[in-house]
Amino acid sequence: MFPNTGLGRGGSRFEFHPQHVIKFDPDLTVPSFMGAFPDVFVKILALSDAGYSMERGYNVASELEIDALYTSMDTLRHNLWPCRSHRWQQPERFQAATLIERLIHTNLVYSGRFDQLVGRVPSDRWVRDLVYSVFAVGMGVKAQQQCIHGDPTASNLVATSRGLRWIDPIWRDYIPGDPHVDLGKAYQSILGYENVLRGAERLATFEEKAADIYRMASVLDLEPALGMRWCMIHMLRLLPYQTDRDRDIFIRWFTEDPRIP
Repeated sequence: MFPNTGLGRGGSRFEFHPQHVIKFDPDLTVPSFMGAFPDVFVKILALSDAGYSMERGYNVASELEIDALYTSMDTLRHNLWPCRSHRWQQPERFQAATLIERLIHTNLVYSGRFDQLVGRVPSDRWVRDLVYSVFAVGMGVKAQQQCIHGDPTASNLVATSRGLRWIDPIWRDYIPGDPHVDLGKAYQSILGYENVLRGAERLATFEEKAADIYRMASVLDLEPALGMRWCMIHMLRLLPYQTDRDRDIFIRWFTEDPRIP
């Protein structure tokens, strides 16, 4: 996201101008993808060997974030998700195994902090069961890959002169092209991820945000349970990228929801 809001965790360098932003990143895969969906993403103005420029946007006011998220997730549903991805993807069995390996490694790295803060660590078996539960039945075949954003949180949603637009799509070879991945990221914001980055002391639980959880899934014609499972995966994957304070808050969240052992 645009780092002048203080919510970003990326390492890219930006240069801000009144009408546009330059991102210094030699990988032009992302801006090329964004340029193919002008009704979804900010407008890409120019590409160069050093990076790319895009129209300037401003983060939505915090009190309007969730309403804006509903509108913009529906934009993904109608303009992005129906498109088949042309990116090469590993078979689902490989994706699941890679994701499990990464999450178990994260558990190991932060096991001491889990134990110190809450007295227990999510088990490796729970991690495996969680990951396998979000993948399709045909684990040995290549997944049907739809175009997804990969990180549609409120902090990656901006207001432009053309209306609300997304920035910073991401992909990983071990994450399938499944819209429930995006739903899980939206749930991350509904639970208050950005609020924690602004100074809030805790995330909400799924029960506390049940109305928005189920409404979002209904609007998008998706399964709320799959979205919640992906949200838990996202939360685990986020731990290495947080400050110590925020990481501790996210670790405590794992004990406040009965779905997490």
